[in-house]
Amino acid sequence: DGRSFLDTGVILADVHITFHQPILLGQDIRVGVRVCKFGNKSLDVEQSIEDTSTGQIMASTSLVLVAFDYRTQQSIPILPAWRKSIAIFENLQLE
Repeated sequence: DGRSFLDTGVILADVHITFHQPILLGQDIRVGVRVCKFGNKSLDVEQSIEDTSTGQIMASTSLVLVAFDYRTQQSIPILPAWRKSIAIFENLQLE
C-alpha cells in the first residue's frame, strides 16, 4: 500500500531454535516457513530445515513476530490486508 516500513513493520519478539542434526556443506536441504497462528498484534511462525533425500528434520524454529510502528515505537494490530493475504496463502481461517 506504499507505506514506509518505519510506519508499519514487524519486530521479532521471541524465537526458539532446535538443532536436531548437523547440516553439512553441500548437503541438499529444503527450508519450510509457515504462519500457523494469528493474534491481534502478532503472528506465530514455524520453520524447518530438512534433508531433501531423507526428509529428516535437521533444525526447527518457532518464532513470534509482532506488528510494530517504528515511528511511535508501539505494537499495532496486524493490518487487515496483511491478515487476509497471509490467511489466503497459508489456508488459515480468519476469526
